[in-house]
Amino acid sequence: MSVFLDTSALLAVLDADDRVHAKAKKVWKDLVGRAGIINPAEWPGPEVGYLLGRSWWGQGYATEAARAAMEWGFREVGFDELISLIDPDNTASIAVATRLGETLRDEIELWGHRVRRYAITRQTWQTQVAG
Repeated sequence: MSVFLDTSALLAVLDADDRVHAKAKKVWKDLVGRAGIINPAEWPGPEVGYLLGRSWWGQGYATEAARAAMEWGFREVGFDELISLIDPDNTASIAVATRLGETLRDEIELWGHRVRRYAITRQTWQTQVAG
């Protein structure tokens, strides 16, 4: 699942098929970025991730897209926990994770880099959504 954004906000939630991504990039000229959940076998858990062009930072798009991906992961896929792996110096992404209700769990090494692992459980997420 990936969330594609354009300048007017959230465009669509699409299947994580690379052919769909390539077509979407050709069709949407003002593509802002993408968000979704990755869960490779060697990863420490299913991760909510996003990537935005620098000119789109600070406008709420990352939070909106990551929130949609998180909802999909908990409601549709049924993950018990979602994580975000963030460089300790990336204060903007730490702020996004915090706004989404994630809390710092620990710091780990991944592929030779130290990253902070933020996480949220489905139970905590459900409490936040209901509240």
